[in-house]
Amino acid sequence: MSESMRHAINSFLYRTGSPSDKIILVMATNTPEQLDEAVHDRIDEVVGFGAPSKNERQIMLFHYLVKYCTPP
Repeated sequence: MSESMRHAINSFLYRTGSPSDKIILVMATNTPEQLDEAVHDRIDEVVGFGAPSKNERQIMLFHYLVKYCTPP
């Protein structure tokens, strides 16, 4: 784990020491196994999902192209 990633995790852990209902934090990672156990202890819910299928990727690409690449 890089030093900058370790610093970011330590900052996150420092600021999440006490429970609060005034903030919600959404985290995303492709490599959850690299997260420290202390991070996992502070996560209330984990939602896992796989990579999109070929058809789903084509649909996302189509929507992106229509939104950002359509001539005026």
